[in-house]
Amino acid sequence: MIGQYGTLDLEFELRNNRTELVHSQFHVPLQCFRPYYFDSQGRAYVYVLTPTGGIVGGDHLNINVRLGPHCKVFLTTQAATKVYKTPGQQSRQSLHCLLEKNSSFEYLPDQTILFTDADYEQSTDVIMASGSTVVLADLFSAGRIARGEQFQFRKFQSEVHIRTTDHSIILDKMLLQPKDHAPSEIGSFEDYPYTGTIYIGLESSRLKDSFDLLETFPVAQQSVSGYSKIGQDYGIYRVLTHQAEPLKRAIEQVFSTCRQVGLNEPWVPLRKC
Repeated sequence: MIGQYGTLDLEFELRNNRTELVHSQFHVPLQCFRPYYFDSQGRAYVYVLTPTGGIVGGDHLNINVRLGPHCKVFLTTQAATKVYKTPGQQSRQSLHCLLEKNSSFEYLPDQTILFTDADYEQSTDVIMASGSTVVLADLFSAGRIARGEQFQFRKFQSEVHIRTTDHSIILDKMLLQPKDHAPSEIGSFEDYPYTGTIYIGLESSRLKDSFDLLETFPVAQQSVSGYSKIGQDYGIYRVLTHQAEPLKRAIEQVFSTCRQVGLNEPWVPLRKC
């Protein structure tokens, strides 16, 4: 099977107090729906999909997003991203985001599921301007758990870089090769097959209030979570669970808190198309 080069370019501008998608261009295996507007804040909700059903060896997918000043965008996926067995070339996906002044970007994809012998690399690069905010999630499943397929992929490499035009803020890298380093070891995944990481950039007092509120919520059964602050305005929140549903609930709780406390705006439960 020959891999494909998929691209998705999205540009948003604020018009009449509503964020509008002013430029959209894609090449399969990437595409998106036109924006939905589920709240009263003019926020554009955009769903990305891969009509081919998943990612195969040699696929290179590239998503570019630009938010103009004061834009509000919630980007998500229609379903989980399935990364199939890659006997030959590695598969890759990259997300590049430019957030202009006072823009607000939320990215909540469904989980990435790594099949047996998958070899996959993903990267996220977010450039922040003055007054911009970000809440960005990365959800990972170690295989088709219900089938007993857990940490049987060949390699998974991930990098998240959040920065301004002149300095780095967060650089988070991960390399998993289960055959070389057992995920069950202390300091690794300790056999938790589901993981969620949320990267958050908010005004410092609102970030503190968001984390303070999250600390009061009960921890789901068979899961662990925690956060760390990076400077005044940024933080990382991580969740590890044994099942998919508790991970989903925990991640949505973080997004809901960041929206209501961090942005002082109402949270609208996510609707899948």
